[in-house]
Amino acid sequence: MTRWRTSVSMSLACRILAIDGLPEAYGALDRIEALTLDESRAMLVRQVQRIEQGMGRGVRSNDDHCVVMLLGSRLTQRIHTARGMALFSPATRAQLELSEQVADLLHNRPFTDLAAVVDQCLSRDRGWVTASRDALDGVTYDLADRVTPHAIALRSAFDLAERGRHREAAKVVQAAADKASDARLRGWLKQRAAAYLHPADPVAAQAMQVSAQGDQGTAQAACRCGVRAHQGHGHPSPARCGDARLTLHQWHRTGPRVRSGAR
Repeated sequence: MTRWRTSVSMSLACRILAIDGLPEAYGALDRIEALTLDESRAMLVRQVQRIEQGMGRGVRSNDDHCVVMLLGSRLTQRIHTARGMALFSPATRAQLELSEQVADLLHNRPFTDLAAVVDQCLSRDRGWVTASRDALDGVTYDLADRVTPHAIALRSAFDLAERGRHREAAKVVQAAADKASDARLRGWLKQRAAAYLHPADPVAAQAMQVSAQGDQGTAQAACRCGVRAHQGHGHPSPARCGDARLTLHQWHRTGPRVRSGAR
């Protein structure tokens, strides 16, 4: 399993920073999100942002210099695709393109040649400094806001839920889901909307969760049982509740996992 790690060699400042693999999801809800949005543009945007943030740890001012090593097959795949490269900032993209040129020169060369290039950077070799500055010369930044609409909606929904306005929070996320062109993102946003709605209207929240199944197949069997029971008699039968409880325990085993799965 690839793990997100950063290794920093420190003297007075960071000089060598290694990022090994993509950032991993450790919390239950984070894992659900990662599985649901895997390979989608929404997840790619988040991963690129995390990679770029990690790279920025080595350079805090115009006077800083640092060697950044990006390791791991999944991480490098993100960089070597046109979709992934386009999501980096213009300055980072220019630096990655310069790195590609250096990598081509080092192809099939001994590891000591890589060490020599690292030394050139760390010793502030005049030729290397000139090449680096030339790569960044003329770089301009997009004036358009790079924050995605669904990220803005989720932040607004969080603020509303903090004030106890759960129905409004759900409506904000549902509106973002309706505008999403990616089916997996749309389904995941519906799940988030259902979670916000649940404290105010559990039955409607279950129905919303079930509707997400058509987009990315994540609705729980327990939710389906509850919705059908409410449609028939107004309250779920004890047998259906028992079936739902058994299903959740079979899937999640422990109390915290059950609560997460039923959310």
